[in-house]
Amino acid sequence: MRRDLRNFNTARIEEAIERNQGSKVFARDLSARKSQLSKLKTECGSIVSGTPEILSEIERFYGQLYTSSFEPHASVSNDPRASLIRHYSEDIPDVSLSEIRMALQHLKNGEAPGEDGITAELLKAGGRPVLEVLQKLFNSVLHGGITPEAWSRSAVVLFFKKGDNALLKNYRPISLLSRVYVLFSRVITNRLARRLDDFQPPEQAGFRKGFSTIDHIHTLRQIVQKSKEYNLPLCLAYVDYEKAFDSVEIWAVLQSLQRCQVDCRYIEVLKCLYSRATMAIRVQNQSTKPIQLQRGVRQGDVISPKLFTAALEDVFKLLDCLCLC
Repeated sequence: MRRDLRNFNTARIEEAIERNQGSKVFARDLSARKSQLSKLKTECGSIVSGTPEILSEIERFYGQLYTSSFEPHASVSNDPRASLIRHYSEDIPDVSLSEIRMALQHLKNGEAPGEDGITAELLKAGGRPVLEVLQKLFNSVLHGGITPEAWSRSAVVLFFKKGDNALLKNYRPISLLSRVYVLFSRVITNRLARRLDDFQPPEQAGFRKGFSTIDHIHTLRQIVQKSKEYNLPLCLAYVDYEKAFDSVEIWAVLQSLQRCQVDCRYIEVLKCLYSRATMAIRVQNQSTKPIQLQRGVRQGDVISPKLFTAALEDVFKLLDCLCLC
């Protein structure tokens, strides 16, 4: 965790330098985060400062946040294999050593490991023997659809964003996942990224290689200028998704992957992973009880942005259909 905090602080300093901000700016920013979670405001408005009370309030808040409030449609709750095997199933290749090597290059050193204690440095130092063991494990998971239970468990640290530091909604949960799972997730993401991007419209620039929100900002500026030039009415709407990754329903994500014609074996892996997902939040060298995740994609997982935008595009398509009715 110390390494993660140090890396986070370094990233904040680099961002401040790139924005030509002085040392006082990022010093103030980092000091605000160091004082996080010394107290919390409860649901009824009272303030708690003791560690047991803080842990209890965290369990209550995130227990509610990650409790699903919807019952999926009957067809969604069925095994995705039933609807996919006739249309989209293909002979997906085994995970190769070269895929694992490529994914391993993206695994950063110095990051905190998951509960198994395996670090990125250890995986990289293992050489070919470790790669072959990982290859056997990954292929077993991919073709069997059953993930190790340790992959579904995550330790979580909370990073303060902005606003009142006594409100839990102003913190971002970051998952400390098993490095072995992160490696597997990278392999799967590399395989699925092109297919998932093919189902995204040009307007979606988030989490896509070769796309930039700067292009969209430039387009908006041009639209504003032309509307002024020709005296045309113009309305702009900005949507801020509160707890975006935490609020998406898992069944909706799986349904979106079906519509993107993702092979059922990848869906089975994700379904198994999320069906028993839990997290324990670390605060002041202590952890909460395991909290079941009935919804939300995991912060810190490389595949999560792709899962989120896939589900989000389904929402936009539904809105387009409603507007045409």
